[in-house]
Amino acid sequence: MPEHSKPNIVISKCFVEPVRYNGARISNSLVNRLKPLANLVPVCPEMAIGLSSPRIPVRLVRRGESLCMIQLETGEDLTEKMRAFGKNFLKDLKEIDGFILKSRSPSCGLSGVKIYSSTEKKPATGRGSGLFGAMAKDEFPFLPLESESRIMDPDIGESFLAGIFALSDLRSSLPKIRKPGHLVNFHTRFKLMAMAFSQKHASALGKIVANHEKLPFEAVMQKYVPAFREAFSRRTTRKTHINVLMHVFGYFSPDITGEERKRYLYLVERYRNGDIPFNLLVEISRVYISRTDKKYLKDQKYFNPYPEELRYKSLTAI
Repeated sequence: MPEHSKPNIVISKCFVEPVRYNGARISNSLVNRLKPLANLVPVCPEMAIGLSSPRIPVRLVRRGESLCMIQLETGEDLTEKMRAFGKNFLKDLKEIDGFILKSRSPSCGLSGVKIYSSTEKKPATGRGSGLFGAMAKDEFPFLPLESESRIMDPDIGESFLAGIFALSDLRSSLPKIRKPGHLVNFHTRFKLMAMAFSQKHASALGKIVANHEKLPFEAVMQKYVPAFREAFSRRTTRKTHINVLMHVFGYFSPDITGEERKRYLYLVERYRNGDIPFNLLVEISRVYISRTDKKYLKDQKYFNPYPEELRYKSLTAI
């Protein structure tokens, strides 16, 4: 398996083609750098149901208990067309590792989409998910789904990238995991990363691999694969990262100087307070791991979760 297998990602087509309602294409720096490193599945639900680009905008309108997609000016109700397209498109997707969808879009938006009481010029009365975005969340509850605006936040983006590449690595490794030893080797490399996503889920994965119930290997894999996907659909946080970093610190702490130990702990506190980026601690940890020759840590995906080209360079910019 290559160092990083290419994740299969569904993305809004407006990131690669000029298909927006105003005929524009949207440029996103992370998406642009991700293009050669992933297999992209572009989709524009609005054009897929027959609208053009440019086109008359649509909006979400609350009618009783129903949320409808209505085209402004024409008043056409596109709800059923959109739901039918979403159902067929999503059920046909195979081996997908994540989604990047257009923020605040009436079709693709995952959250924060304006909802109105009518097509008249009145303020929005609420916010929610776009029709297609909501269907994607329902159909793939254990895949990373994010908007292009949210992944510009380093904390959110780091978690999303680690998740999609972990799921891609699992997918590409499955044909080679044929016996318990293979699974142990695979799982061992993801132990720390799983801890960063969820200590609870990491523990559950470890119990599945340990197989105290003495289940047949096929049964173990049937439990492990969905549990892995569920774990990596969650979000890392500074708190969970600090938990992992302190765990790692325990490995190399005896082999570095007292001054280095103090400095490392000081930087962990600065990261806790949001003063320094996560990647700085990763790089410092790599130095100590290399110097102290901790093979277990060297092999951990946690320190190399996705291609270097995608690294966030600061807390505020990519």
